Amino acid sequence: GWTLVLEGRGRRLRIGLPLTGDPGADALPAGLATGARVSVLCGRPGIAGAAACVSVLRPAPPWRLWVRRLREGFRHRARRRFHPERSAAGRLAMAAVAGEKGALDLGEAEALRASGLAHLAVVSGLHAGLLAATAASLIAALRLARPETAGLATAAALLLLLPWAPPVGRAALALASACAGSLAGRPASAGAGLGAAVLLLLVADPSQATAASFVLTVAATAALVLARHRDSRLLLAAAPWLATQPLLVRIAGRWSPWALPANVVAVPCLVPLLAFGWAAVAAPEFAGALFARPALSAAAGLLALAGCVSRLPGSGILAPPLPLGWTLLAEAGLAALLGSRRRRGRLAGLLALAAAGGWAAASGASPRSGPAAGSATVLDVGQGQSVLLQAGGHALLADAGPSRSAFRILDALRRRGVLRLDGLLLSHGDGDHCGAALVVLAALRPGWIAAPEPAATRDPLRSILAEAAARGVPARLIAAGDRFAAGPFEVSVWNPARGETRGGNDASLVLTIRAGGLFALLPGDAGLVGRRVPGLPVPDLVVAAHHGAPGANDPRLIGRLRPRWVLVSSGRRFGHPDPMLLARLRRSGIRCAATVTSGPIRVGVRDGRLRRLP
Repeated sequence: GWTLVLEGRGRRLRIGLPLTGDPGADALPAGLATGARVSVLCGRPGIAGAAACVSVLRPAPPWRLWVRRLREGFRHRARRRFHPERSAAGRLAMAAVAGEKGALDLGEAEALRASGLAHLAVVSGLHAGLLAATAASLIAALRLARPETAGLATAAALLLLLPWAPPVGRAALALASACAGSLAGRPASAGAGLGAAVLLLLVADPSQATAASFVLTVAATAALVLARHRDSRLLLAAAPWLATQPLLVRIAGRWSPWALPANVVAVPCLVPLLAFGWAAVAAPEFAGALFARPALSAAAGLLALAGCVSRLPGSGILAPPLPLGWTLLAEAGLAALLGSRRRRGRLAGLLALAAAGGWAAASGASPRSGPAAGSATVLDVGQGQSVLLQAGGHALLADAGPSRSAFRILDALRRRGVLRLDGLLLSHGDGDHCGAALVVLAALRPGWIAAPEPAATRDPLRSILAEAAARGVPARLIAAGDRFAAGPFEVSVWNPARGETRGGNDASLVLTIRAGGLFALLPGDAGLVGRRVPGLPVPDLVVAAHHGAPGANDPRLIGRLRPRWVLVSSGRRFGHPDPMLLARLRRSGIRCAATVTSGPIRVGVRDGRLRRLP
């Protein structure tokens, strides 16, 4: 691997990048020579551009550069065949065939997740098995070689041509070990083969023992091993899905009752996508274009299926937070149901599953909400903003943070017992305030959504409002002067004026929200012009504008409002919040807290007093 030295502030730190995952050869330019220097952002609090120098003392060996050129060539050919910039089908083909992470946009990825089909877009053991089976059938029909050679060739192709990822390595190693054993005349039993593969993978990379994808892969494979003696093909096909659902509920916190039938339809469609997709990349230009057509048609069909299923009632909703004991009970019940050959064992499995179902239903029926008098929680979403307001068992989310923090938001709400939102407010169309809105719409099914008039034809608010309409979520466009009540919440809008043409941050909503006994001012990203509006009432709490940037927050204006708390939602990238601003506010007796140093911040009314809550 690469041997690096970090130099900064008079200190030297030698780093040897591990061989596992080949991060150096995949992340650094192929032409990087010994002694080259690059800049790395260190991300210290309060410093926007702290940098260190990295010296490459020993480059990657030539064979790694050769592998990297192979991977780059494969990826380039795949992009020429599938044209991911033109269609969603092309992006799914790049993900499933070429292993390109992040190929799908947020809406497409969310549809796959909500429908229980997200695993189809990640190269894994399923993809390796289908490819190997297709290649083995072709080799057997042509009588070219033993079918096991197709498995070995598939494993080699996955390792050499696709970007390294743990699921790819696991699939290739398991496939190669099984085929090699068969060729050597020593085919192992299914259980022994699974145990050997797990042991080899853990020896190669012990850190995989705690990786969610590794646990899910082992559970799915174990389910197939347990159910292999059953006569029902449907049960055999459903076994991996059944085994991974309790784990997914605990890990991801979401589930879909429609995932099983969706997978029964979708997995056969994956075969032409993989077979024709790999043929398209391997074939010359003209033949490759012909092979790409059925592959793209299969990808389009999968996305259409995911889109339909994701909008069905209950798809992708949040599950209640459940303890480890529930997961163990559910998995034990499934193991008994799938693996037992006796009726008594299967009955015990059914009883365990019924108990787990009752446990989950009881957990979902008694959500843990904020204090009845009202609370506001500024969630830790990095450089962005999302504020949860709660009162009397009801919940309202103001802004949805950046897309990269979508699952952090869902996990935070789930841990607070919020499985459904009364409403969703979006201040404006910047990605750090509405980036995760599509995920929130799918997982939390808000009763309504409110936002300002989209400022431009490409404003992300347009697609979010369109998705809300497709899901049957009522939407309202709000502007200065609007006031409305929603359960225990009273919302007033102070900026921008209706029909106003200002763009950028000044187009952000300025809101006051009363949540029970708590009164909060949320100016979004509005600058001083947007917030100098007459008649603003005195709030208990202010969420600092534009992540605590000095140009958007006037200490004199905040001082005149005299809130008891000023909370800041920010990351480390731009030096927010301004330390001088916080110092001036504290000197005037206002309590301040920022997510960049404190994590999520919750302030609420308890026993008639405004205080910070856990």
